[in-house]
Amino acid sequence: MTHDDLMAHARTIIAATSYLTLGTSDLNGHPWTSPVYFAAGSLREYYWQSATDARHSRNLVERPEVSIVIFDSTVAPYHGRAVYGVGAADELSGSDLDRALEIIPGTATEAPHRSCPRR
Repeated sequence: MTHDDLMAHARTIIAATSYLTLGTSDLNGHPWTSPVYFAAGSLREYYWQSATDARHSRNLVERPEVSIVIFDSTVAPYHGRAVYGVGAADELSGSDLDRALEIIPGTATEAPHRSCPRR
């Protein structure tokens, strides 16, 4: 599979999926995963809204490192395809917040966050 094939594969999965699995951890390294409704700004930029008191939001204040998985859970066993990423996430403000609100569907009622996975 070529690099272009992999990028097309990733775009297809991202476009067809509404939730990503967000992996965070607290200061003691205890992991936590959360499904979050997301919107992609690009193949390397994902936005979601979460309550600031949600466990994953509290974890991000302490440790911004995240992992993500975007996948189609409706396919038969052993036919799954996924997009994986690791990076950092942050709560947005200013012009970053304005951009997120243009990308995230619906009205902002909770704190928007962005994850920018590293390669």
